[in-house]
Amino acid sequence: MSRESALRKLDLQRENTITELSELFEHLEPASRQPEEFGVWTVAGREGVTSRLLEFIDDAENEVIYMTVDELLTDDHLDHLAAAEERGVDIYLAGLSESVQAEIQEQIPSAKLFETLWAWGDEGAGSLLITDKRTALVSVIADRDPTDSIHEMGIWGTGKHNSLVVVLRAIFTWRLDTLSTESDQ
Repeated sequence: MSRESALRKLDLQRENTITELSELFEHLEPASRQPEEFGVWTVAGREGVTSRLLEFIDDAENEVIYMTVDELLTDDHLDHLAAAEERGVDIYLAGLSESVQAEIQEQIPSAKLFETLWAWGDEGAGSLLITDKRTALVSVIADRDPTDSIHEMGIWGTGKHNSLVVVLRAIFTWRLDTLSTESDQ
């Protein structure tokens, strides 16, 4: 076989292989996103924590459980929570003063306010967010500088088997179930 014949044969085999692979790829289902993660990650700074919180709220499809202190709740947070409500997401809020709760009820009428089992605002608590029983974020106010700027630090995890998510989901599922049972009586 001549060199030219061998090259044509190899080129034809390459083209056939590419065609076969292209046809096989067309029949494959799109890869499903695997959100299950077993680690816990940190996020530093108020801007970083807020960005992650808003991302989780925006991705929520069924439920948002959100505890925070008055000074961390901004109009931006309320706008994202209101958008979640418009998508049909159930919103549960806690840890806020009565005046802030009244403001929230005006902006997000279907939000269910609940009392925590502990004084959330004590000792530098920041925010706690659980969405769709698959993501969780907890933050603390780590420090304040002389300009009264808030330095917030947080940890977050995702996946229905993630340890952080499992523990927080268990605590709040129990608490919200208890409240639901009390209101039915």
